[in-house]
Amino acid sequence: MATAETAVKEAKRARRTDSTQRHPTQRTAARSGEIPDHPGTASPTGTPVHQNYPARSGRLVETDNSLLSLVIDWETTSRTADSATVKLTVKIRCYSLFVSERKNCPLVFLGQTYSYNAPAISYDGSERTEFVLHEETVTMPLVGGCGSAEVSTAWQFRGEYAGVAIDALTLDGFIEIKD
Repeated sequence: MATAETAVKEAKRARRTDSTQRHPTQRTAARSGEIPDHPGTASPTGTPVHQNYPARSGRLVETDNSLLSLVIDWETTSRTADSATVKLTVKIRCYSLFVSERKNCPLVFLGQTYSYNAPAISYDGSERTEFVLHEETVTMPLVGGCGSAEVSTAWQFRGEYAGVAIDALTLDGFIEIKD
């Protein structure tokens, strides 16, 4: 039994000796207030790794191929796992068109209304073309880099186009960001 007691005493003595003896660089670090590196301790290297989420874009447009219609083009300008910055561009698609400025046109994105004044348009052409009415940059919440958001707009025409009386043009749909 004396052998077992001797072995325990020697183990305790060895631990005390190990904890008081340091490598010279560890003593310097301890005195300067720095935390010394220990074997088996992970040290940060470089910058954190972020998953790259590719840019996405799309277009909302009426499929009836009407002579006068609204368009919403959208594109992500930045994107993370949690959110995306999305640039919305509202356009009017038409042939010949002469209208004055339209005030207080609504653009609704995720329940938030952005009011804009659409510019006057004076176009006497036979080719179908598009005119930008408004651009808005919004933030869209995402989960794992993916998500969906409802968007709509309206443009008060209050006139006649190609023999058809039109009060307002509307467009609504969903922006879907996925991989």
